[in-house]
Amino acid sequence: MLKKIIVICVLLLFGLQTPSISGIDKRGEILDVPGIKDMLPQSGIDLSRAAEYLNWERLNVSLRADMTSVTEVFGKTVHVDSVIYKNGLSGLRIDIKGGLQVQEGGKTLSLVNFYLLEYPLKDKACIVFPGKKGYMELDPEKIREILGDRIEKNKKKKGTVQKKEKLGFEEVDGRQCEKFHIVKISGNGMKNDITTWLAKDLSGFPVKTFFQFEMPRGQTGTGSIFFSAIVKGEQESSLFELPGEYEKYDTLVELSTEENMGSHLEKFKNRSRPFDKRRH
Repeated sequence: MLKKIIVICVLLLFGLQTPSISGIDKRGEILDVPGIKDMLPQSGIDLSRAAEYLNWERLNVSLRADMTSVTEVFGKTVHVDSVIYKNGLSGLRIDIKGGLQVQEGGKTLSLVNFYLLEYPLKDKACIVFPGKKGYMELDPEKIREILGDRIEKNKKKKGTVQKKEKLGFEEVDGRQCEKFHIVKISGNGMKNDITTWLAKDLSGFPVKTFFQFEMPRGQTGTGSIFFSAIVKGEQESSLFELPGEYEKYDTLVELSTEENMGSHLEKFKNRSRPFDKRRH
């Protein structure tokens, strides 16, 4: 009798877990689930999901690394150096070195001394200016735009993979990697011809990527993303916490300028913290 009860409990346990796991897998966004180890084939990276590894923000791996992103398009080069901190799927922080110029509301803004926060499981992100003690919420796709990354992940319109092939094994910065070639059409119609090196000891993290892209209107460009000085392991949780005294801004123009364009003090008092659950 006791044996039967134990068997029934085990079946119920797995029966309750399965819908949850399959529900996450259907999103096609997350390659590894917290608490489930070795989902990747031990023989190497899963070719059928090769394109998904490019969405490195949603890989369940914790690390710190230097990142260099270079994009050439419209006769201009966007070069971004940064440091990333990643805690599995719970938090990603990107500290930008130096400054950047971005287009916002028809204006060219110079952004300096800021960092980006993303929470992949919550599909939330924000840009933070410590010197201003302020932040603004962002669409996660905006982070890729700021970094000049043209390998877009349009969630509203599903992209298609035209080609994917393994090109063997190569060592990159001391790590054994599988080299892949992928041709992908993004949801917005952009064609990306991508060569990437996926690190086996980092759950398929793309430590090096080169790509050529063609926009729907025919404009072309090239780009590269390279991660170096990678240290695998959990990062301090405080790196991903938004300081409680920071003020929320509505526009990047206002947040990135020296002076406040209007007072936010009264509005700030009534604002809830970003990404917090509402209290009932």
